[in-house]
Amino acid sequence: MAITIIFAPPGFGKTSLLTHLMNVYCFDYERKRKMQKAVEKMLNAGFKVSMPEHCATTNYEVGFHKFMYSKRQNYIVDRKSVV
Repeated sequence: MAITIIFAPPGFGKTSLLTHLMNVYCFDYERKRKMQKAVEKMLNAGFKVSMPEHCATTNYEVGFHKFMYSKRQNYIVDRKSVV
């Protein structure tokens, strides 16, 4: 599991790139299982976190549709509470 941070001036396609990556990650079943196991370890260690439904986290709302799959939603993080 990795955290991707992209720096660039406005208008260079950061949001577009991250939305594309989330579309790939949201439908990756193996990645989802690994994420759930990692979150379970955190819960067992005493951390208070919620289990994301799909493994894409952003500070903006995104929904994905793919033929023969259920709709996917990202896990939204409030920037103000993180800073």
